[in-house]
Amino acid sequence: MATRIVRTGEPQDILAYLNGFQNDPLRYITDPSAPRQVIVENQKIFESKNLSVGQSFQLTAADKTYFCKVTAQSIWNPSLILVEGQQIHNVKSELSFRLNPSSSFMQSGLQCFDEYVEDGLSDKKTDSQDTKKEKDTIQPKNLPLQKAALKSLASNIITIISDIEPQDLGARPTRISPDDGTRIPDPTRNSDDGYHRTIYAEENIPLTEYWLNCAKKHNNAHKDNPVVAIMDTGIDFRYDWTMSHEKITEAPRGSFSGVLLPDCPLWFNESDTSISLGVPILHKDYIGWNCVGTGRLHSNQHPNPYDDDSANKHGTRIAAIIAQQTDWNVRLMILKTHDYRGVGLLFNIFCAFDYLLQRSEDVKIVNASWGYYGASNVRLQRYITDLEAKGIWFVNAAGNQTDFYDDYHGHELIPGTPTERYPACFSKSDNLVTTITTVRNRLRMKMAPPVSPSKNYTLQR
Repeated sequence: MATRIVRTGEPQDILAYLNGFQNDPLRYITDPSAPRQVIVENQKIFESKNLSVGQSFQLTAADKTYFCKVTAQSIWNPSLILVEGQQIHNVKSELSFRLNPSSSFMQSGLQCFDEYVEDGLSDKKTDSQDTKKEKDTIQPKNLPLQKAALKSLASNIITIISDIEPQDLGARPTRISPDDGTRIPDPTRNSDDGYHRTIYAEENIPLTEYWLNCAKKHNNAHKDNPVVAIMDTGIDFRYDWTMSHEKITEAPRGSFSGVLLPDCPLWFNESDTSISLGVPILHKDYIGWNCVGTGRLHSNQHPNPYDDDSANKHGTRIAAIIAQQTDWNVRLMILKTHDYRGVGLLFNIFCAFDYLLQRSEDVKIVNASWGYYGASNVRLQRYITDLEAKGIWFVNAAGNQTDFYDDYHGHELIPGTPTERYPACFSKSDNLVTTITTVRNRLRMKMAPPVSPSKNYTLQR
């Protein structure tokens, strides 16, 4: 599929883009409760400690009954589940449900949940023995919310990466990858044909022992350097401008003797994941995690965050820029949250946040060059607030100049307006959230003077 500019502030543009992929089994619609954002139809993100992948259940909300199935589950937080069911996206977020053991469906092994209003549960009942017994029956223990067996968190909102315009970045020569000898273009430069490229999902390149050893070597030599987590399309090891730092040794005048030292600027996990996190993980997270691998009726997330974005290599380019700007004095943790089209589902992003919170002692900064236009989400903000409580900076993209048809020269990112964007607008309330963008001189911000492409604009500072 040939690409073009996708105006991510225009829902019809996003729908036209996504619906053009014939191999995508999902159907995308505008959110009935927030028309400016696009969601996956018949999906909802829930929190539950007594449901797992493959289980079916019945849900009653606002006098409507939904028959649902759990299709995915976060490895790093098993209580986070993705649910599919006809019209389940219409269930309001932040609703709590309780088990209904009196339902006849329970006899067939189908768990049933009824919506409840938290303040109405007491109904002036006394704590008699019968009442206590009933509460013990309908109230599973050790759940995140008192008396709640299930809670709706969010629709599966579509987020899209913020592209880097090719003329903003300098060109560098092609390099040769040491592991397979193939020539790969510099990831900090787009192809000359701009947006007229073909989008397809590349076959994953495995994590080879060569690159893992390079990552381990860099991590051990840079223990004092900060860890920057990148939530994006992943990373492609074949791009040497990302993964290698050319260091030339000094040589006598008139002669040349140089040494190319591969320097893979990645964070590397040397601990035993199962022991350190206390959860049963099938695969070790060496350099991060691939959170996009959430298939139907199973969860196949895995530890290889390969960048299969054939058109842009967006995550690889972000990694290259950070590595170059820090002179490789950084350790990059790679979290693949967006697929080969640059599309990230909110469920996959939540899974990445769960991973980050597990690794919070390592991470100092999170780079998230993506977002969506629409309404705020309580759980998304809670994740970012949790990062802030641990002293982790969250750097988010303010969007692109081309996100709207009129280019919105007065792009203000104000809640309640067409330019309301998240997570960007959280920078108004969270101290460690910084919203930035790279803009041109002709783009005038109402809250800042014209700036050059090399400068960043932050909403709150």
